[in-house]
Amino acid sequence: MTTFNMQRQQVDNQTNFGGDMNIGAIQNYPDMINTLEGIKAKVANNRQQGKLPVPLATDAEDQITKAIQQAEQAIPNKQTLLDHINSAKTLLESIQVAASIVAGLVAVAQSIQRFF
Repeated sequence: MTTFNMQRQQVDNQTNFGGDMNIGAIQNYPDMINTLEGIKAKVANNRQQGKLPVPLATDAEDQITKAIQQAEQAIPNKQTLLDHINSAKTLLESIQVAASIVAGLVAVAQSIQRFF
């Protein structure tokens, strides 16, 4: 389970709108693709609920879609895949309430390192 060191941080209201994600279940590319699709759905859902700014969420969704498309290739390009995931992570990490989604993207990036 991913944990966050929140010492010395001042947080007003924090919502775990990412929901539960079983990141440890990523064992292969199909698992990774399913996880990315789940993360993309969570971003879209939270955008629709007004919890994420529309332009930022749309850009993150686009990067996740590109990562999924790259992962579906016969021979995925590791660097391109990581670039898309890291771009989505960078977009979302500036929003404090997106921490669980960012953690999911980090876990996917770590799984890519294991697959190559």
